[in-house]
Amino acid sequence: QEIDTANNSISGEVRDLSTYVLLEDRTAPGIRELYPKPGQKINVRELIISARVSDDLSGIGSDQDIEVYLDGDWQIPEYDPEKLILICKPVKVLSLGWHKLVIKARDRMGNTKIIKSRFKII
Repeated sequence: QEIDTANNSISGEVRDLSTYVLLEDRTAPGIRELYPKPGQKINVRELIISARVSDDLSGIGSDQDIEVYLDGDWQIPEYDPEKLILICKPVKVLSLGWHKLVIKARDRMGNTKIIKSRFKII
C-alpha cells in the first residue's frame, strides 16, 4: 500500500480481480450501557465496571486500545471483541462516597471516545 498525499491517491496490490471499496473512518467508537450508570448510588463495594464498546468500521484492536481510570488510577480492562463487552474489576475495594470513572476507547484508525462518569458507593 502506498499513500501519495501530493496527488491525493492511494495505491496497492490485490491478488484477485474484484470490486474493492476504500472507506475513511473518522468516527470514534461508541461506549454505552455503562455500569455503574452516571450518578448511580449503589451499595456494592466490590463491583465490576462494564460497558458495551463498539466501532462500526475499523474496529477496536485489542484490550490495549481501551483505558479505564477509577479515581485517577489505571485499571485493568478486559475486552471481548465478539460480544463487544468491556469489563473491569477495580484493584481495590471501593470506599464509601463518590468515585470518578473515565473510559477511553480508540479504534484502529486512532479515533478516540472518552466518557467521564461519577457514581456513589453508599
